Amino acid sequence: MKEAVVIPTYLPIKRDTDVSKLEGIQLLQRAIKSLDILEDRDFVLILPFCLDIKEGDFWTVLSRTDEKLRQVMKDSIEGIPTVIFTRMNLVDLGQYIEEDRFKNLFPHLDLCDYPKIRNSGLIVAQLLGVDTLLFMDNDEVIRDPKFLSISEEFLDRNHDGIRVSGKAGFYIEPDGSILLKEENPWWRVSWNKISLMNRVFQDIIDSQSRLVRSPIILGGNLLIHRSLFEKVPFDPFIPRGEDIDYQINAEIFGFHIFFDKDQNIHHLHPKRAGTFFLGELKGDIGRFLYERAKVRKYPQINLDPYPGYFLKGDFRLKAIVTLVLFALDHLLHLDFKGLGFVLRELGSVFDDPEDVPGRYLRFQGEWEMFMRELPKTELKDKVREWGYNLD
Repeated sequence: MKEAVVIPTYLPIKRDTDVSKLEGIQLLQRAIKSLDILEDRDFVLILPFCLDIKEGDFWTVLSRTDEKLRQVMKDSIEGIPTVIFTRMNLVDLGQYIEEDRFKNLFPHLDLCDYPKIRNSGLIVAQLLGVDTLLFMDNDEVIRDPKFLSISEEFLDRNHDGIRVSGKAGFYIEPDGSILLKEENPWWRVSWNKISLMNRVFQDIIDSQSRLVRSPIILGGNLLIHRSLFEKVPFDPFIPRGEDIDYQINAEIFGFHIFFDKDQNIHHLHPKRAGTFFLGELKGDIGRFLYERAKVRKYPQINLDPYPGYFLKGDFRLKAIVTLVLFALDHLLHLDFKGLGFVLRELGSVFDDPEDVPGRYLRFQGEWEMFMRELPKTELKDKVREWGYNLD
């Protein structure tokens, strides 16, 4: 197989959960069905699952859910070479990891965080020996039969004298637009994230070149070459925004990910509730504090206008103003539960992440050595036991 398509999925699990009725599974089945349109069929599907156990004995519920999950997915993956990867498979992986040797790596191999579930996809891809890996999200569909061949163009070749180690593309929204819908409630006066992202997207659209250097990438439409993912992992210490952070990590190690205007995927996300935006704001505060500390040593990396706007010296002031105004908005709507949540987040603005570059660099160093050695272990054969329809 020359390419892997990786679709991470997060599933909240209770002891009596009917896996087949979970929204995440139904979205995933739709995403997999959309692969039928592809002309290029030379790919293996990698499905990492976060089975987020909410109640009951963890290992009992996990084992039972893992079995149900594989039964539910059987029809969807019929005829497609597929590897389903859950926490049960991490147990197998752990048997082949020397914990002393990889002491900075082993504790951070998991599936229930955004960067960690992506790293698990990279590990399976390495065991399968694929050359390129495409990440898409389970709330997306492919509608162009030539999508994979388009995404492969220019990869691992020089473009304007720069090696293309990865490529990202646009999301096409349900209404057919590329630009995000700008909802600007009054309390976001200092937190104009969507507007800044649209400025980046508009600059890409207006460019004369098909391939464009961009300060952001979209993790649900991201193709990376083996030379990159063997050396550079996703940062397991960042709470969200792991895709843009991966762009930063790649640049730190001399790799370059381009934005391809022809590499488009359709984003059909479900309607988001107010709790989503509360969690997003909390994660963004932690993420930008973390990235500010990471990029201080790398001023040559251009991150303007986004996320650079949030990585400057006045970030804490922007966050405090946003939280206070957001709290006032909850108060005006008599949403006291939401008010309490927002006020509790004020303290996080003053957090000072420790040794950010050092933590990631230690993890990266062990990752690179680990990825070199993985194909030499018995896991190279073991991975076929996790798979379906593998020749």
